[in-house]
Amino acid sequence: MLISILIAAYNVEKYLDDCLNSCINQTYRDIEVIVVNDGSTDNTRKIAEHYALNDNRVKVINKENGGLVSARKTGVEVANGDYVFFLDGDDNLPVNSIYSLVQKVVNSKNVDIVFGKQRIINPTNNSFVDRGHIVNDKTRLDYLNSVFCNANPNIVGHLFKKNLVIKINFHCDLYKSIGEDLVSIVQLIYFAKFIDISNEISYNYIRRDGSITQNSFSVYSKGFDAIVITFNYLIKFKIIDQVLVCFLKPLKTFILGFLISSEPFGLYKEDLKKCIEFMHNHKLELKLVTTRNEQFILFLASINLWLARYILKVGINIKKINS
Repeated sequence: MLISILIAAYNVEKYLDDCLNSCINQTYRDIEVIVVNDGSTDNTRKIAEHYALNDNRVKVINKENGGLVSARKTGVEVANGDYVFFLDGDDNLPVNSIYSLVQKVVNSKNVDIVFGKQRIINPTNNSFVDRGHIVNDKTRLDYLNSVFCNANPNIVGHLFKKNLVIKINFHCDLYKSIGEDLVSIVQLIYFAKFIDISNEISYNYIRRDGSITQNSFSVYSKGFDAIVITFNYLIKFKIIDQVLVCFLKPLKTFILGFLISSEPFGLYKEDLKKCIEFMHNHKLELKLVTTRNEQFILFLASINLWLARYILKVGINIKKINS
């Protein structure tokens, strides 16, 4: 069974050796490693091509810079594997990563997705293991609720059947944030017929100082497209009611994050109003995932976005002064 490891790489010369070494040294040998060099301006291409010369399982695709989602889409299009595994060029893998996931495929048969666990390594070198997906009945809705409730939208570190991945829409214009994976994973879970979970660590996610996911205001404002697209998919798939309470958690977070930021409302104004109106149409469920202060800010936002932003920022500044 051939597994395609798809590496999105943009200016990762400092980390690509560790990334590629962790791939070619996997205990599971039947792999192809596709490095999609997304218009890097450093030595990323040179490093990747060096590995390709020395290991015929490594392939390099060079393209103009188009962003993370575009790089992943390109990798899928050229992948030959039965399953694909997404990896970012500044992260790496435990040596038994692919083997542990493949064992689940062998034992389960016809599984569309195998979710693994992540080891998250902080800049201070301390690490912890993400608890992964917590599900009860292992239905698609159960997994979607886990994604929303536990803020676990990553598509890296898991096995996806190639025939499943080619069904989804890759929204290549999405800003790189915590949101671009959310759009993909919702589609993947919805189209999957059978999903399984591995209890083994399949991915080393390296948090770095100054990374975009460390700047929450930037993430939620620049990534607002992602939550809107996800919202629309849930409506299109007619499952919004079944995931309502859990989905309100990220929806609330994105809205409040946007309000806290200094990003102009601009083109997002109507989408913000639409999302806020939806939340207020489900007040009972909203109370389950918000504090009273958050409910107050969301109420203000339904009246006036600028007023809600002002009050929210004043409140944050008062807390900073008193702390």
